[in-house]
Amino acid sequence: MAKTTGWAERGARLIDHAPFGHWNTQTFIAALRHDRLDAPWVIGGAMNRELFDLYVETQLAPTLYKGGVVILDNLATHRSPKTAEILKDIGAWFVFRGKPSTGRLCDPSNSCRHTLPTLASLKSVHRTDFLRNV
Repeated sequence: MAKTTGWAERGARLIDHAPFGHWNTQTFIAALRHDRLDAPWVIGGAMNRELFDLYVETQLAPTLYKGGVVILDNLATHRSPKTAEILKDIGAWFVFRGKPSTGRLCDPSNSCRHTLPTLASLKSVHRTDFLRNV
């Protein structure tokens, strides 16, 4: 990051150059698998439902397989009927990760700790050997 403060003579404004300083927001989204990052995508700006649907349709869906598990945050952008339809057509499971019960920031261990019981409690799941890859 470029430094945003500096010294100038008294009463004079400090003017400096920041290389590549376009100061716009970019969003990075990817599928995190147990052995790699898959389907990476960068967009200019914030994520919305239309862009998330486009990501799932064009980037994520080609990398999924029948019986695969997709864990989504409980974000309004992720709760899309179009996304649900795409994942159901493939035959992939999709689970919305609930809020952690603690007030601490979410880290990967919290995410897994709160998601695995949800996966294990699904009534139509008879095997849990796939949970090792989550």
